[in-house]
Amino acid sequence: MVAVMKRALLAVLLLPVAALAQTPGEDIRAADAKRIAALVQGDVAALIPLLAEDLTYTHTNGLVENREQFLAAVSSGKIDYEVVEPSDVQVRVYGNTAVMTGRADMKIKAQGNPMAFAIRFTSVWTGGEGGWRLAAWQSTRLP
Repeated sequence: MVAVMKRALLAVLLLPVAALAQTPGEDIRAADAKRIAALVQGDVAALIPLLAEDLTYTHTNGLVENREQFLAAVSSGKIDYEVVEPSDVQVRVYGNTAVMTGRADMKIKAQGNPMAFAIRFTSVWTGGEGGWRLAAWQSTRLP
């Protein structure tokens, strides 16, 4: 009887802790913040666990890269992400899949050429044992 009461008391005490746990939308925002930090730092090792193996990454110029091509572009300096400032971000979660949309101000160097522009983006995230991973990215340059 005492053991049952202790378990019940423990369950009641842990309820507030469970309420503090991140929602899937917050988890995805956190994963995206890690992705952006890794891009800006050029940290390919930090990017790898955040990208799905079958990633499709569509740049503003229409270039489509798979995961290996994208990682190679980042590691070689072909694309150097200097500033990525997202805003107006919304996350919609559908089970183990989520869609993130928003806007971002970008400062990059593409093959050494500095560029600054704003984009609208849509990204698709998938959840699994390893956390949320970016499965698809599509961005459009704003006028």
